Amino acid sequence: MPSKAYIKFQNNLQTVQRLNETYEQMKKTRNSRGRGAFDHITRSSIVFLISAFEVYCEDIIREGVQKTIVSAKDASNLPKDVKNTIDNFVKNEKNGIPPIELCDEGWRNVYKSLIEKPLSTFNTPKKDNLKDLFKRFLGIKDSAFDKIADIDKLDDIVKYRGEIVHQVKAIKYVHIEDVKMYITTIHNIAINIDLIIRRHIKSIYKVKAPWNDTYTFIA
Repeated sequence: MPSKAYIKFQNNLQTVQRLNETYEQMKKTRNSRGRGAFDHITRSSIVFLISAFEVYCEDIIREGVQKTIVSAKDASNLPKDVKNTIDNFVKNEKNGIPPIELCDEGWRNVYKSLIEKPLSTFNTPKKDNLKDLFKRFLGIKDSAFDKIADIDKLDDIVKYRGEIVHQVKAIKYVHIEDVKMYITTIHNIAINIDLIIRRHIKSIYKVKAPWNDTYTFIA
């Protein structure tokens, strides 16, 4: 079984698939040539798609942090970037947490709580934003994300979602073919993120993989 975050993502994608099915049914019912006034459905599909991906990113980071805590066992085993994130927080005089509280359960509680603030304001799942979060809180290097197939297409899709949301109607007509292409791209990026975290935890902490790699990429 893949990560819980990915399973939830797959379930959320069903909403997008149902919207696409509605589009096809309406197009068939119309029974005439021309694109018709159906782009309200395709626009909705893109909004739901990126929302589902955004939720996935938040969930997989939380799940990754939890798996890291279990796998690391001790704060000394954490990657340097994660240690720096925790250390910088503790050094901040305003947080009121004395270093002694980082013993035993202390570092675990601080670590888990640290992720909530950035995730509470996380609403733009672009490439650099994701790389920053995964580096600071899981210790995953930027190069791992740079190797993901089609990752450079992510920002344009997210930007397109923003255009639809803020302008209500996109500047150009949203074709169903584009929606299907975006679904393929985002779905495969999510799978790769799952695989990156899986390999990272297994390799860094020398433990059993946190979840299975049973995925089906969309061609």
